[in-house]
Amino acid sequence: MKKAWRTQYKKLTGKNKKFVKKMMQYLQSSNMNIIAYEEVIEENIHKVLELQEQNRRLTEVYGYDEEQYCEDLVAENKKQGLLERGLETLQIVSLCFGVLLVCQYILIAMGGEPLESVNGIYMQTSIGSLGRVGLYGGIGMLGGYLGQRMTYKGAVYRIMSVIVYAFIFVGIEELVLGMGYEGIITIHMPLVVGILLGIGVLFGRIRRIVAKRKLEELNK
Repeated sequence: MKKAWRTQYKKLTGKNKKFVKKMMQYLQSSNMNIIAYEEVIEENIHKVLELQEQNRRLTEVYGYDEEQYCEDLVAENKKQGLLERGLETLQIVSLCFGVLLVCQYILIAMGGEPLESVNGIYMQTSIGSLGRVGLYGGIGMLGGYLGQRMTYKGAVYRIMSVIVYAFIFVGIEELVLGMGYEGIITIHMPLVVGILLGIGVLFGRIRRIVAKRKLEELNK
């Protein structure tokens, strides 16, 4: 959460914080321009705080269909272009893979598969293991996205979706476990993880610059 929002957000009651958090989660999974998204969230935190201070119900402004309100916000605001979506994907993939490599290092240090080992700043692993790391990361990202899209769904719908997703995960896991351990490689962890995280941060900054310029052009 941005520093500019925190002061106002902290003043909200638990119920109103939950309302804003659900809106943030849902809009994050939309195709909204990142700068437009931040402006919308800041505006709505301020709006909710005003309603709270006036002892008014949120439904007076937002109605009873929160999901539809969010969809209206998405329709009214600038969408991400192809370049922005590509930069966002590269950003997420780079950051996630960097974090997952650290997790892989820890798991191997605790007792990995045959021929896998760690030696100080180096990790010896197989191409198959790296493939598994990538696939698990992709599954996790997809699960996170689906979770955000189901923010306003009922409990039964969400539980059933989790069950279906779990079966899909198990099926993919069985496929992944069949990958071999051939092709042992040695990874310099600080260097590789640093590069991945740095690339992720760089793509994130470039994405914001592109999004800001497109929004400025639209508002001219």
